[in-house]
Amino acid sequence: MSSLATPHSRSTRPHILYVGGRTDIVAAAAEQSDAVLANPDDDSRSAVLDGADGTVDCLLVDATLPDGSGVELLDAARQTRPDLAGVVLVDSEPVPDIGTDPPTDYARVADGPDALAARVSGVLARGESGESPLADLLLDRTVRQGRDPILVVDDRAEVRFANAAVEGVFGYEPSEVVGSDVADLVRPERREAFLDSFARCVAGGATGGWVDASVSGHHRDGRTVPLSVSVHAARRGDERLFIAIVRDVTEQREREATLERQRDELAELDRINRVIREVARVLVDAASRTEIERAVCDGLAESGPYTFAWIGRENLARNTVVPRVQAGAADGYLDAVTSTVSESLSDRGPAGQAVRDRTVTVVDDITADERFEPWRDAALSCGLRSAAVVPIQYDETVFGVVALYEDAAEAFDERETAVLEELGRMIGHAMTAVDRKEALVADERTELEFRLTDDDYFFTGVTAGTDVGIVFDGMTPRTDGSDLVYVTVHDGSPDAVRAAAAEASVVEDATLVRDHGDRCCFEFATTDDTVAATLASYGASVASMTAANGTARITVELPTTADVRSLVQAVTAEFDGMELLAQREHRGTDGDDRDPSRDATDLLGLLTERQRAVLETAYRSGYFEWPRDRTAEEVAGSLDIASPTLHNHLRLAQSELFGALFEGD
Repeated sequence: MSSLATPHSRSTRPHILYVGGRTDIVAAAAEQSDAVLANPDDDSRSAVLDGADGTVDCLLVDATLPDGSGVELLDAARQTRPDLAGVVLVDSEPVPDIGTDPPTDYARVADGPDALAARVSGVLARGESGESPLADLLLDRTVRQGRDPILVVDDRAEVRFANAAVEGVFGYEPSEVVGSDVADLVRPERREAFLDSFARCVAGGATGGWVDASVSGHHRDGRTVPLSVSVHAARRGDERLFIAIVRDVTEQREREATLERQRDELAELDRINRVIREVARVLVDAASRTEIERAVCDGLAESGPYTFAWIGRENLARNTVVPRVQAGAADGYLDAVTSTVSESLSDRGPAGQAVRDRTVTVVDDITADERFEPWRDAALSCGLRSAAVVPIQYDETVFGVVALYEDAAEAFDERETAVLEELGRMIGHAMTAVDRKEALVADERTELEFRLTDDDYFFTGVTAGTDVGIVFDGMTPRTDGSDLVYVTVHDGSPDAVRAAAAEASVVEDATLVRDHGDRCCFEFATTDDTVAATLASYGASVASMTAANGTARITVELPTTADVRSLVQAVTAEFDGMELLAQREHRGTDGDDRDPSRDATDLLGLLTERQRAVLETAYRSGYFEWPRDRTAEEVAGSLDIASPTLHNHLRLAQSELFGALFEGD
C-alpha cells in the first residue's frame, strides 16, 4: 500500500543522511519518499559533520546515540548548515526539545516507515517554501495525538491512515487498521448496509463539506460501540479520499438513556402522586372503612395509574385475605381465584407475605414468580403481568392489604414501592381515625371464636372424662393485679372443684358463692396467666366461655382497631391446644333492632373502672340476692379492700346508674 506522505517536490531526488541503528525503518521510508539514503559506516561525530555538506537535504538522527544526543549532533551540523532540515527518530515519550526553526520534526519508531516518510517530506517541503512549522506542529498534535479516532479511507473502502486513538475505541493498533477494509470496524449485521451507503457516496463524486452520521462500531472484543462520525470528502490528484473523525458516544447515549429513564420515572411518580393526593383528599371526608376502601380502589384503578386493584382484610381463622372491594379492568379475576381449591390468598401468596412482613411485596413477573402459581392462569387471562401488595397498617396493626396490578412486567420499581408503602400507612391512619369516630356512635366489633383442648389447663382439665360443665360468668380485676373469675359449675361436686383448684397453678383461691344442688357458683382468685387475662391484655373481652368433655369454646369481642394477628399469635403460643375457629365482623343496628346488651354497655360506660369492678364483683358474689349469699365484708375481702370502701364504690355506682335510668342523663 502506498504512503499518504507527499514525495519531496524538487527536480532531483532528496538526499538523506542517517545516523543511528534503525536502518530497516529508515530505508523503507526513504524508498517511499523516493530519496537517496546515506548511512555512513563511520558514525563518529567528526565523520557525520564532514558528511553533512551541501549535498545533504535532511539529517535524520536517532534521539539517543552511543556517543551522545542526536539533537546535539543535529545542532552541531547546523553550525555550518544553518538551514539544514532535520528529523529525530524517538523510541518513546517524552519527545526531546528539538525546536522548530530551521525545519525540524520527530517521528516515533512505533509509527513505522509511513509516518517517518511523511515527517521527512514535511520538513523538506517547509524548507523549500520557507513556511513556519507551527501549522505542521498543530496538525500533528490534532491528527496523530488527538483523543478522537481519525481515519482516512480511499474510494475502495481501504483504510489509508489511522491515528493512535483508534485503539481506545476499536481495540486495534493503528498498524492493524491501515490497509484493512473500513467495514471491518462496523457491526457485522450492519456492514452490508454501510458498504451500500459508502458506494453511493463514492458514486456521487461530491467533495468538500462535512457530513455527520451515526454508526454502530465493532470493538475487537465483540462489543457494539455507538459512534458519531463526521466525514469530509477530498481529492488527492486522481484519488478520492474520505477523512472521518470518529467519536465514541457510549457515555453520551448512557447519559441520554439515564435522563430518559429518570424523566419516565418522574412522570410516573408524578402521576402516582397526583392520584395519591386525590385519594388523600377523599380519605379526609370518608366516614367509614367501606367508604375508604371504595375511594382508594376507584382512585388507583378506575381513574389512576393501575390496571386493577382490590382491597382485602385478613381472616386468620380461614388463613385468607378476603377481598372486599375491587376496581379496574380485570373483571372476574377475584371470582376466578376464590373459586379454586387454592382459595387462600394469604397462605403462601404475596398478600399473605405483605401481611406477615408488614412491607410491600412485589411480583415483577407473574409468568415466572412461583409465589403466584395458584393464581397465574387467572391473572394472565385478565391481562395482568405484575403486582404489588401493600399492607394497610397503623403503628403495629395491619388492617388488610391493597393489591395493585399492571399489564406489563416489572412495572413497580423501588421509588414507586416506597411511595406505595407510605400510601398504605396513610390509609391505615385514616381507617384508625374513622374507627375511633364510629366507636362513639356505632356498634362495630370483631368477634373471634376459639377452641381449647388442653387437659393441663384448669377449666378444661376439670371437665375431662366427666359430666362436669363449666360456664364463664364474668371477671373483675383486683387491686393487686390479679383477677376474680366467676363460673357456674354444672353436675360437679363443690369439693371436687375445690380439690382441682388447689392443684391448679392459675388458681390462688377458690370460694363457693352458692350451691344449687345440680349447679354451683364459684369465685376463683386467679393469676394473670389465664386465657381471659391474656385476652384482656390485648383489648379483648370474653363474651362467652364454656367447658365440657375437656374442651373449651371461647368467644371474644374486640374493637375493629385491635391487632387481631398479634392477639391470635399470643394466645395460640401461650396455650397448647388453642385454635382459632372463626373470625366475624359485627355491626350493630339502630332503633328497635338495637342489641339490648349495648344499652347495658352504654350504662356501664358511665362508671369508673373501679366502680364497675366492685359492682360486678358484688353481683357475681350474690351480694344482691335475698338472703345474701355473701356479706359486704366477704365481698370486700375478695377484692382486698376495706368494707367502707366497698360501700362507697357501690353507692356511687348505683347513683350513676339510677340517675341515667330515671333522669335520662
